[in-house]
Amino acid sequence: FEFWGREIADYETEVISFRVLLFDDGSSQITPTPTTTSIPPPGITTITPVSPIPVGGNTSTVLIFDTSGSMDEPDASGVNKLQAARQSGDRILDILEAERQAGSAISQISLVAFSTWARIDLGLTSDISAARAALQNLYADDRTGMPDGLQTGIDLLANDPLGAKPVIILLSDGLPNVG
Repeated sequence: FEFWGREIADYETEVISFRVLLFDDGSSQITPTPTTTSIPPPGITTITPVSPIPVGGNTSTVLIFDTSGSMDEPDASGVNKLQAARQSGDRILDILEAERQAGSAISQISLVAFSTWARIDLGLTSDISAARAALQNLYADDRTGMPDGLQTGIDLLANDPLGAKPVIILLSDGLPNVG
């Protein structure tokens, strides 16, 4: 997995690669490896091509939201970070709903939130309306326990009775500072 966080003030970004090891006994180990990369100042747009992850078919997707206190702050554009994450989550739900309506895939969605601790706000379900409602109930508080959020998402997918293709999407503004 590779995730990006952006610090506008010093024009650098943190790239965090997570090595996720899944063991035969069902346990897992997550090791983050942050590196720093320079980015252009605000107002200069660069486009980095990103290869799409070929998923296709039935999926079980866990949206993992950072709900730490810093997510209650505005981003560089002035938008509240948690609101921006909610909007991104809503777009993902639009895609899953369109796939279902087209009959091209059966998808399940789950929402996990983490701050100091991780919690499951919505277990795996195909109910997009319930997922949209859960998105609106997210609130920012405390610290950033990213490893617990990731572990909770992995555990949800490991116990998926449908055995669909697992997808984890992490929405966060920074590095873990708990766990």
